[in-house]
Amino acid sequence: SVEDKPMGTGGPLNQVRTMLQDDFIVLFGDIICRIDAKKLIDFHKKNKSDATVVIHDTDHPQDSDLVEIEKDGKVKKFWLKPHTETPATSKGAAGMYMFNAKVLEHVPADKFSIEKQLLPLLQEKSYNVYGYDTKEFLKDMGTPERMKEIEEKMKNNQI
Repeated sequence: SVEDKPMGTGGPLNQVRTMLQDDFIVLFGDIICRIDAKKLIDFHKKNKSDATVVIHDTDHPQDSDLVEIEKDGKVKKFWLKPHTETPATSKGAAGMYMFNAKVLEHVPADKFSIEKQLLPLLQEKSYNVYGYDTKEFLKDMGTPERMKEIEEKMKNNQI
């Protein structure tokens, strides 16, 4: 799909809304990953999650949205960037999510952010929001430095 104007991380969901009847996965365009999607799906379904945020230890917590979870994986708190307090976690939102289609009723028709608007709203409205903590490979390649790092890893078969 192509946006006529930038719609944020969540706005494009409106372009596919009518096609989404069940659970679905969202992966941001600047993320490269090698992940076992079946494990994510099983976690999402086992927890009867309405929204599952894929999280991992981040090497750049200062410019990441961070997610604090309970022992069972339920999201306790979102630490959205820029951080005004010292976060109690280094688990970053990895740019991959799984949602139940019912959350689409909270998707505005215009530009919006999944991480800054939709997820906190779902948590506030007592939806089941979980964090899927994984050591699998997910990397943000949204800066020139990170893109160069990914290119090197790909050349050396490290992904």
